[in-house]
Amino acid sequence: MKIVINRCYGGFGLSPEAVKLYFEKMNIPIYVVQMKEKEDWDWDKPKEYTLLDKNKYNSLFPWFTTKPLNDDGTMVEGSHFFIHNIERTDPILIDVVEELGEKSWDGTSELEVVEIPDGIGYYINDYDGLESIHESHRSW
Repeated sequence: MKIVINRCYGGFGLSPEAVKLYFEKMNIPIYVVQMKEKEDWDWDKPKEYTLLDKNKYNSLFPWFTTKPLNDDGTMVEGSHFFIHNIERTDPILIDVVEELGEKSWDGTSELEVVEIPDGIGYYINDYDGLESIHESHRSW
């Protein structure tokens, strides 16, 4: 069984290129957006976004959505893509990381596909973002 983990401190993440390829392989349209007010962290207030060209944006940390924006510039509820919802054993994720290699990493990750024997109970141990796969008596 193959599993994607992060091999550096910081945390699991995908580069924008990897996110786009992931959705392309799933045949799901993806939209790249950026908050209009970069310093607005009042999460109780609806956020306004600008739709960006998914091939020419220059935002370091773009947001991804699976639906176009509402007429008022807000995201459609439930359309925001959260990377942490992807199963680490997802064959498309594994394919993307193997295909892109280092280009699949974001600024806080160094992703690796680790193979463990099928049928093994495991968990991903996370220490400040640095991950390893553990079984009761072995580590990979």
